[in-house]
Amino acid sequence: MKHTLQQLASVSVFMLAVTIASAADKKPKAMTPKLVEASTILVQDDFAAEKPDPKWISEGDGSGIIIEEGALRIDGPAGGTRGLAETKFAEPVQDVHLQFLLKPLACQSIAFGFRQKTAFGYSVYGEIARFGVVDRTLSPPGQPPYVSSFKPVTVATEQKDPKAWRRISIECKGNKLLVRQDNKKVAELEHPFVGEEKTAFVLAGYGGVFMIDEVLITTPAKK
Repeated sequence: MKHTLQQLASVSVFMLAVTIASAADKKPKAMTPKLVEASTILVQDDFAAEKPDPKWISEGDGSGIIIEEGALRIDGPAGGTRGLAETKFAEPVQDVHLQFLLKPLACQSIAFGFRQKTAFGYSVYGEIARFGVVDRTLSPPGQPPYVSSFKPVTVATEQKDPKAWRRISIECKGNKLLVRQDNKKVAELEHPFVGEEKTAFVLAGYGGVFMIDEVLITTPAKK
């Protein structure tokens, strides 16, 4: 009887571990665009290959990005504190819909945005803290992220397991911006800066490793 109880306990612990792992690996459904008509694909990658596509660029010698468990793992270069990955567009675009899966893991915060012709470096369109809070939106060019006159209408307060996937959507149409997480609106605003041409998608993680998957970036077809 004692052995039976021990076996049952072992099975229960194993099933609990499997349940927790399955919950962490569960991927939120793709989101339908609300502002931008998605018709022309700029970038699409599910990271099914053994190595990252050459279109993905990282800092340093490029060793900061690898394929792991069917996703892109992003880490900082040796001795560095920031892990960065970006992918350039074939040509500049104004209106764009971007969505991707994100798993923060050990990363303290992850900023995402676009390179723009008038910006210094890249423009931050949102940032997620380790537990899933989108705490700022749209950093003006050439200024620190928190020195901003661009204020989001709403801000997410939902806390999530850093090992769990969450899906991020960013839409830019004209001067309007809409950011969603798991199909919930977390920020929106309207500013001329949003309407400027964008040349690349950029992700920067601070303080640790993070992962992304199912990247899809589209723009309306030219008329």
